[in-house]
Amino acid sequence: MKVSNKELLGELRSMINQSMKDVNAMIELNDKDLNKRASEQSWSALECIEHLNAYAQFYNPQITTKIQNYQGKTSANQTF
Repeated sequence: MKVSNKELLGELRSMINQSMKDVNAMIELNDKDLNKRASEQSWSALECIEHLNAYAQFYNPQITTKIQNYQGKTSANQTF
């Protein structure tokens, strides 16, 4: 399935906006609730966020580097 860069980035923007709303709602919760696990084998909400942040710290610079390396080499209507 091919997706245009504008569509892909639009979806990303929507997900980021929703994530910001979710984070703002979680700020109101206490640490006990955010650290609660549904079971011994599951992760808490904060553990999930910590995991995602760790991956973002790795991937975001990689994505930035790739974008900088390809600036001007692709069309504005690129498909993936």
